[in-house]
Amino acid sequence: MNKITGKDEETINTFLDEYFYELKQSLSNVQSNIYLNMKEKFKSQKKPTRPELDNVEFDIYAGEAAQNIHYAMNKDNIRAFVLKIEEEWGITLFQREDDASETFASGLLNKYIDSIEVADDIYNDYVILFRKIRDFIV
Repeated sequence: MNKITGKDEETINTFLDEYFYELKQSLSNVQSNIYLNMKEKFKSQKKPTRPELDNVEFDIYAGEAAQNIHYAMNKDNIRAFVLKIEEEWGITLFQREDDASETFASGLLNKYIDSIEVADDIYNDYVILFRKIRDFIV
């Protein structure tokens, strides 16, 4: 993130620790807006085209997301994350033509991809994903 924000590692880590602590707290509170919004979005995903969600209950998912915060980073939460970074540090991470959550999620991913200069810049999860895509195509 330091390439994207221009901030030092300590500043970034402090921000991330605070941001994700607050997100975890919200996921643990069934009355919070984040919890209620994610529950509604989760319900909309439970349909015949998503059989992997048939036996998944939102409360269990939310508990897992509170422990593994990356599970909580849906498009709406990515949007909120980007806006918080921009507000906190007075920067604009990327230009956008609308305020849609999809725009924020794809914009942040594109910004991250644009920041990659060497192989060590790629998060291991993306390396694994890229390999799976390659193996699927080949």
